[in-house]
Amino acid sequence: MTLEHEIASRQWGIVSRGQLLDAGMSREAIRWRAARHWRSPLPGVYAIEPGRLGLRQAAMAAQLYAGPSGLLGGPAAARLHGVESVRLTGLIDIVVPMNGRTRTIGHARITRTRINEPEPHHRGSLRLMSPARAVAETLRRMPTDDVAAEVAIEAVQRRIVALDDLRHWTSLLGRAGSARAERALAAVASGAWSIPEHRLAEAVSDLKGLPNPWLNPTLCDDHGEPLTSPDLWFDEVALAVMVHSRRYHSTGAQWDDTVTSDAELGAAGVVVVGVTPHQVSEGLHEVLPRIARAYAAAARRPRPGVKAIPRGHDGVRWVG
Repeated sequence: MTLEHEIASRQWGIVSRGQLLDAGMSREAIRWRAARHWRSPLPGVYAIEPGRLGLRQAAMAAQLYAGPSGLLGGPAAARLHGVESVRLTGLIDIVVPMNGRTRTIGHARITRTRINEPEPHHRGSLRLMSPARAVAETLRRMPTDDVAAEVAIEAVQRRIVALDDLRHWTSLLGRAGSARAERALAAVASGAWSIPEHRLAEAVSDLKGLPNPWLNPTLCDDHGEPLTSPDLWFDEVALAVMVHSRRYHSTGAQWDDTVTSDAELGAAGVVVVGVTPHQVSEGLHEVLPRIARAYAAAARRPRPGVKAIPRGHDGVRWVG
């Protein structure tokens, strides 16, 4: 294995001039290879293998360019922490201490921060800021409120971050972009597990004559057997509203599970109203009256013995 490949094997094919010099490669050899075989995505940083840079390669290049004091942050760090709904902006954010230099070059955006973290989070050779801080930064950079809310909901629902930690970092990061982040956190606090659920719950809460629904409670039948958790739940009359998304339920097995879940609730005596995200987005004027009619019908029959436990604001079931 050549010298550069030995270094690059730990860094997704990315090396820096400084690393090569420290390892004993001459400046002339670096220049020769850089001119003929390597690409330079950032000054003094080389990709020694052909092909388009992926996220990890781009992040590694930005980190090497920023130097050992830099931490990966923002959308790239949130994605690397596992939040899949993040929309990448094309720039890799790096934060450096206040004695560092702020600049944007190529795909690297380097900013100074007064907020230090005791220990970086590592993904292989990458140094990342904490998941909560990365997600809090990301919420401010998302293109719309809906995308920001989707990111926040996924991060909390999948337990990548806790809602309280997101609130903490949102307050620490200052006012710029905080309004969008606060609205995203409000969507999480509602208990919604998706944007359509959040929109529908807000719209239903404005209907006269209907109580506010619970979102994603834990259900069991009158024998104590667990039931599918409904997206919206009206406990007084045991009415469930299910938002069936093509994104998550379009394949054969997933659609079978969806139909089975609705049938399971119906067999337990629950009245079920099924809607789609498109109907929530474009047809609330039809969806809301349908829910109101279903509520009235459910209220006319004896309530079944289904028991429900509301979930906490962090999406976790209340205990005790």
